[in-house]
Amino acid sequence: QELGQRRNLETYNTYIEEVANMGRVSKAAYLFFDMRRQGFAPDEYTYRSILRGCSKNKEGIQALRFLDDMRTDGCRISWTDKCMVLKAIVGEDNFRSLQYDLGRILDYAARSSELPEYSLRVMTEFDRQYRLKTRSSMKA
Repeated sequence: QELGQRRNLETYNTYIEEVANMGRVSKAAYLFFDMRRQGFAPDEYTYRSILRGCSKNKEGIQALRFLDDMRTDGCRISWTDKCMVLKAIVGEDNFRSLQYDLGRILDYAARSSELPEYSLRVMTEFDRQYRLKTRSSMKA
């Protein structure tokens, strides 16, 4: 399907979102790379559309690649983005349990009286690497 003469970021984002929501991640990826070839830089919306498609189709490897590209391109990575990648890797059924367990682990690490320095280092590294603020780093 040709995008015609009106190629711009908004048009690409619309098509990418549409095909990703239909579960056609390979077509969304094709449009993503075509968009880049045409000189348009993807934004957070572009990446989130593709990550949502990867999440629906359990395409974990593809999701991780796009997450890495997102970080390389300087886009802000949100908790929602990370959750979509986790869901793509582990599937919907396992995701709910994993999400609960991860939240408990992060909360424990943030409040640990046994390992406060280590917990702070772990959370600081997490924030630095993924460019998002956890609850513990906002308090520090």
